Amino acid sequence: MAETFDRSDAAYLKWLRANPTGYVVNAERSPRLSYMVLHRASCPSISSIKAPGRSGGFTERSYIKICSSSVADLSTWVRQRGGRSGAFSKRCAKCNP
Repeated sequence: MAETFDRSDAAYLKWLRANPTGYVVNAERSPRLSYMVLHRASCPSISSIKAPGRSGGFTERSYIKICSSSVADLSTWVRQRGGRSGAFSKRCAKCNP
């Protein structure tokens, strides 16, 4: 089952620590099919703050994170938001999920 993290970086980072082999969809606060990017939970792009970044950037401003141990669950989440095929807009080139 997919879990959404919205305005809770602490809970999101806790999920990442507990699920290092899981998957994450990075989406805008108002999800659009054109931006639903799949990552591995271990991907530095969605798990660490880079300078000059500041705290709150994971889920507390412009983005939400949808997390699951299953890519299939995340595809279902995409379908529920209108993506008929369940395909992500992109798969991260850094972590190759």
